[in-house]
Amino acid sequence: MRLASYALLLAIVSFSVWSQAQGTKDPQAITLLNACLLASGGLVSISTINDFSASGSVTYYWASQNVQGTVTLKALGTTDFRLDGVTPSGNRSWAVTNNTGTLLDVDGTRTTISYANALNVGILNWPLPNIVATLSNAVANVSYLGLVQSDAGQAYQVHVQITDSTNPDPTYASLYAIDYFFDPNTAYLLETLDTLYPVTSLSAGLQHEVLFSNYQTVSGVLVPFSVTEKISGQTTWSVKLTGVSFNVGLTTADFKL
Repeated sequence: MRLASYALLLAIVSFSVWSQAQGTKDPQAITLLNACLLASGGLVSISTINDFSASGSVTYYWASQNVQGTVTLKALGTTDFRLDGVTPSGNRSWAVTNNTGTLLDVDGTRTTISYANALNVGILNWPLPNIVATLSNAVANVSYLGLVQSDAGQAYQVHVQITDSTNPDPTYASLYAIDYFFDPNTAYLLETLDTLYPVTSLSAGLQHEVLFSNYQTVSGVLVPFSVTEKISGQTTWSVKLTGVSFNVGLTTADFKL
């Protein structure tokens, strides 16, 4: 079924969200976001999910070698996310909570994840709650960028930009920006695109992609069981999930390293 078939069904909802918001909302972009939620289980079902826990296998692409291991992923709301990988080379964990984070590498090195790089994380491997939050955010600017060729194939592209006018540092006020890419036939989310920044500069960002595939139904909603991250076109890790659970009672304490 082509995405156009969703348009009539979503028109009233889309117009309502668009007309009430203060940010600039492209009606076609709002329709696409709603179509993805509808195809993935529905706004109501997705909105009832407070936390996310998953396990499976991970492959890290380090220098000239591919390192395989097991992985667990956890998320709470749209601000807390954690990934723990266990490999023969050692354990690698990173976690973000409330726009700050920590990376604990296999050699025991502890590195702070900057605000600029923590801001867009959300639920990295399943961003549908982030889309729900965007639809209810009055100051979000949402734009439709057309049918494009993405790393995941042909897709409809939607750009979301949120400017925080209350941020005391104007350098950080407009860092929240992310692009969503949707399958033209199913409306499934295929990819997200945002920017990672070096510690020393915000002027030379790196393209950060996350690709989603192998969707399976869990508790009435669709979840991608294959997730791959790329930075500047280079694959950094790939996860294949074997189990997913919702609403297991996670707290912010589960995201401290």
